[in-house]
Amino acid sequence: MKNPAKIFIFLEKPKKDKEKFVNSIINNIPYFDDIGYAGYKSKNALKEFLIWSIYGFKQNERWESVDIEKIKKIIEETIIKCKSVINQKIKIFVFPTIDNFIIEKMDGVAGFSPWRNTMIINLNPTKKMDSVLKDTVGHELAHALALNYNERITIQDDLIFEGIAEHFKENFVNKKKSKWVKSIPKKIALKILGEIKSKLNMRDKQLYKDLFFGSAKYPLWVGYAIGYYIIDNYLKNHKIEWNKFIKISPKEIINENNKLKYMAL
Repeated sequence: MKNPAKIFIFLEKPKKDKEKFVNSIINNIPYFDDIGYAGYKSKNALKEFLIWSIYGFKQNERWESVDIEKIKKIIEETIIKCKSVINQKIKIFVFPTIDNFIIEKMDGVAGFSPWRNTMIINLNPTKKMDSVLKDTVGHELAHALALNYNERITIQDDLIFEGIAEHFKENFVNKKKSKWVKSIPKKIALKILGEIKSKLNMRDKQLYKDLFFGSAKYPLWVGYAIGYYIIDNYLKNHKIEWNKFIKISPKEIINENNKLKYMAL
C-alpha cells in the first residue's frame, strides 16, 4: 500500500470555553462509513471524548508553536516503517491537549484507538515530542490493527493488547522500552499479575483504572508492564510473523502462559 495512512490534524491552543472550542473541531470532522466520526458513532460521543482528552482534570497553559508539516512527516514516516503489516487504510486524527497529566507524565503525547484502523493522538508540543510521537504512533497502530480481529472487553484483553502494542513498537519503531514498562520492576509486575489472576476474565472498569492509571493499591502504569512481560514470554517461546501475531486472541495467549506456569510466582 503506497499511502497506508490518511492524517487529519486539528492543532491550535485550546480555548477556555471548552464547549465552543471542541464544537469548532467537531464541525470539521469528516464522517466515514467504516469508522464514523474519528472512531465514534456520533458527534456527541466524540465531543465527550475530546473534552476529556483535550482538557483533562487539570489544565496546563503551556503551548508552544506547532509545526504541522513536521508532525505530519513524523507520523507518515512511522507508519511507513510498519507498512508490511498494514492491509487497510489507517485514519489518524491529531488533536491538541492541555491536560497536565499528558504534558507532565507523558511528555506531551497520548494516543487512543477507539475503533479498528483508527487512531487518535492528543499532542502538546514539548521538547521530547518528536521521539514520543513516533513511539505513540507505533503503539497505537498495533491497537488499530488488532481491533480488526479481537475485542477489548476483559482485563486480560487489556493486558494483552497493551503488551502486544509495546512489543510492536519495539519491533518496528524504537527498540528501547517505554518508561511505563521500565518504571515497574518485572518482579513487581508479576507479583501483581498473581494477585489479579482470578479477575482476568472480568470486565472491571475500576480495576482497569487502577492498573493503568495507578491507585493507592497499584503503581502507575503497572498494567502496561504486566502485559509487556506476558507477551515477552510468549514471543520467547514462539517464532511468529507479526502479520499473524496481531490476529491471535488474548485468550489463546493467556492460556499458553498458564501452561508455561508463567503466572505462578
